[in-house]
Formats: sequence, structure tokens, C-alpha cells
Amino acid sequence: MLDAMKRRDRQYDGRFVTGVVTTGIYCLPSCAARKPKDENVHFYRQPEEALAAGLRACRRCYPDRFYRSEDPDKRALEQVVARLLQDPSEGRTVADLARAVQVGTSKLNALVRRHYHVTPATLLGRLRVARACRLLVDTEQPVSDVAFEAGFGTLSAFGANVRRSTGLAPGGVRALRGASCFDLQLPRWLRIASLARYWSRDPTSLTEQVDGSVFRFGLRLGAAAIPARLDVEVEGRRARCHLTAAAASGRSRASAQRLGDGAAYEALSILIRLFGFAHDPRPFERRARAEVEMAALVDRQPGLIVPQTRDVFEGLIWVVAGQQVSLAAAFAMRHRLFARTGVDVGHGLVAPPVAEDVAELTVPELRAMGFSFRKAEVVLAAARDIADGVLATDTNFVTATTVEQSLLARAGFGPWSVGYLMMRTWGFADCVPVGDAALLRRLVEVYGLPERPDVPGTLALMQPFAPDRSLATFHLWQKPPED
Repeated sequence: MLDAMKRRDRQYDGRFVTGVVTTGIYCLPSCAARKPKDENVHFYRQPEEALAAGLRACRRCYPDRFYRSEDPDKRALEQVVARLLQDPSEGRTVADLARAVQVGTSKLNALVRRHYHVTPATLLGRLRVARACRLLVDTEQPVSDVAFEAGFGTLSAFGANVRRSTGLAPGGVRALRGASCFDLQLPRWLRIASLARYWSRDPTSLTEQVDGSVFRFGLRLGAAAIPARLDVEVEGRRARCHLTAAAASGRSRASAQRLGDGAAYEALSILIRLFGFAHDPRPFERRARAEVEMAALVDRQPGLIVPQTRDVFEGLIWVVAGQQVSLAAAFAMRHRLFARTGVDVGHGLVAPPVAEDVAELTVPELRAMGFSFRKAEVVLAAARDIADGVLATDTNFVTATTVEQSLLARAGFGPWSVGYLMMRTWGFADCVPVGDAALLRRLVEVYGLPERPDVPGTLALMQPFAPDRSLATFHLWQKPPED
């Protein structure tokens, strides 16, 4: 904690506060004020403990506001992003965005990096594409009108951005409405062989299969969570996709429903998550090659990306099942749970359960599937909170700081599980799942360390890879065994 305070590490904001006995003030670990002597610092888990010790909140970092989620700059940024989702043309440039948030461009860059893990220009581009795709799928507006309403200055920029983000031209996105088949162009840098290895790690998986160049995934689509199967056949840089709804005899009443007009677009959005091609890894690879220890690793795995989970609930199941057990044990737990609660979508696959299905289970039932008593409690609490709308499941344009604070406040979630979820489920680019055993082993191997680094040591080793520490983590996880 002392090292985190000295580094002014924002990752520790919300995990503890630092009290200074000589000044009577408590601060966030990231506070920019001059650091006190070590012997004058006390640490408290919550501001209430610091207040009980007679300390008052710092007027530079405002820890009291932070713990009440009263960060005015963050709130202003979130409000502007919410408006731009409805009308991206309101913020055509980074300067426009800075004026809307009422900060300078330097501060805007720091805010967007901290809260969204991207640059302001990238954030604006994603907002425009998101708005454009919704207009293409949901309205009959001419394509040219969509381009300008979404904030693009030219039709060529519009087409290039949509193709880069979705693998489809704007006309192809519009054609998804009501479709069950579609073809998309994969990025040149994407390594299908790496994806195939990743998605075939569990040969007993009920929710994904890899058969040569064919990928199959069980999905839930639409507000009714209709079970469906997505078959993806990769031929060179082209992916031929076919969507099939579950038979009416499935275990869920929703399986008898017809896939809606937006099902293909939703399936495409999930596929982009599963294949991870929304994030071009090449800028990271160029920077990583400057680190001698990582250069060989990156050169061995060019085009590696971070595949995301289908949704928040699946991510929660992954992270709870995987805590402090082997990968094989986690696979087994997941298999038993999905065999019990999934819905048959054909070809030996099931659509993953929705939270409402799992919420009906009991602790003894989950225990019989291999979950510990504590893990069973955490899974059921999460399922019930999602089913009741208490736990938000939106992954689009939510801030990293909001996700981190809300997850850390939940029982059963610590820095490792929160970092993992932020990286694999929300897709944030600059996360480190501190304490991860596999990551620590790889750091020892790559850097020739005599022992596993502690938390400050781990963060120090990963710092050169900011703002892409999620991808650096994944490179280390996927380190080839022959290295």
C-alpha cells in the first residue's frame, strides 16, 4: 500500500485511503499532494475509519466525493458521452468534446484515458460508429443521411470506419436486418490460428466448438434471450456466418420465438467480442518490441488479441469458477452448470443460461457441480442481482472506474477478479489482474526473476505496456511453451 501511494497509483483508489497523522488529513492513494514520511502514514480500508480516527478529507483529491461517486469531471464526461450516443455530430472534434466537458484538451485526454482506456479521438470514433450502425439497422434513412447524422464529415470516412469496426460496409450492416446469414471481412492482422487454439482449449465445452476452420457458438439474443447457434466458417480473410434459432422443443419458452430483425446485428456484435477484432493490436506490438524481454514474445504471437466473453453474466461465471483452481477444474464446473441450465441449440452445443435460470438453483445444487460453498453463494448473488436489475450488465460506453468501484463493492470480488472481468468482459485495454498465478509465473520466466513479484513489483513490470496492459497480460498468458 505504501508503494502504491508513492506511485500515486489510481488502480488503488477505492481500495484504501491514506491518513497522515501530522496533518490530520486522509487522501486517495493517487493524491497529487507531496507525500509524507513513511512513519506518519496510516492506512484505512474506508473513509469512515479515517474519520473515526479524527482525520478530515483532503481538499485536493476529495476522497469523500470519490467514495460517494461525486467526481464532477467524470460525471460531466459521462453526461456528454450519453448525449453523443444520441447525436455524435455534437462532438465532431476532440476540441468540441473538451469544450462540452468544460476542460482543456490535456485534461480531457487524461480523463478519457482513465475512465474509458482509449484516446478522445478513438472514443469519438466509436460513438459515431455505434450511432451509425443503430440507424442503419433500425431506420430506413438513406446511407448518406446516416453518415452525416452520425457525425462523419465524408462518406469515405464513414465507410472506412464502419468497415474497420464491423467487417462490413454500411450497406452490409443494413442488410443484417432480418437476415440469418451474412459474410464479413476479417482484419488482415487477425490470427485465426490463435483464436482457434483459444476457443478449443476446453474440448468438452458445451458453448463453443472449433472444427478446423469452423467456429460454433451458443448465444442468447434479444430482450427475450432467445437461444441460437452461430456458425462461422473462415475462408482466408472472409467469415461466412449462419444464425440458427433453437428448436421449439428447447427447455426455454423463449426458444419457440422467432429471431427478431436485429438478431443478426446482435450476433455480429457478440462475434466481434469473441474474436476481439475491435482492438487493433499493432500499436501495442510496436511499443512492446522496445522491451527486449517482450520483443521475442510479441514477434512469436503477432495479431494476438483479447477475446471477450459473450456478456457480463458469462464473465462472472468464468471468474468465480476460475478462482484458485486449475483451468481443468474451472472447465468442469462450467460444463456441469451449462449442462443443467443451458438450452440445446444443436450440433452438441447449448446457449449459455441467463441469470434468471441460475438464480433458481440452490447452494447444494451448485456444490454438487463442484463449486465451493463460497463460490456458490457468489454465483447465486450475482445471478439474482442481474435478474432483479440491481447489477448493471451494460458493456457499451460505461466507464472503467464505475465498473471497478461497483465490482469491488461486491462480496467475493477482489483486485484479481475485477481486473479479469474488466479485461475479458468489458474489454478495457489497460487492466492488470494483480495476483494472477499464471501471470506471475510468466513474468518470472520472461524477466528471469528469482521469485514471483509482489503486487507493486507486478505493476512496475507491467507499467511500460500502459495503456495496453490487458493485451500485454494476454501475451504473457499465451506464452508458447517452448519459450
